[in-house]
Amino acid sequence: CAVAPNAMTVLLAVVGSILLMGIVLLALWKLVITIHDRREFARFQSARSRARYEM
Repeated sequence: CAVAPNAMTVLLAVVGSILLMGIVLLALWKLVITIHDRREFARFQSARSRARYEM
């Protein structure tokens, strides 16, 4: 017969997995927001430079 796994080991593995998934999701969210902000800022700079020449 196989020995039952230690409850503390299972608990730590589950908590660690949840924390790791959370950190990965936060990193992905930060990456998406950073890319979006850079595109938006480039669009703003372009509009600003066009407005300056139209005066």
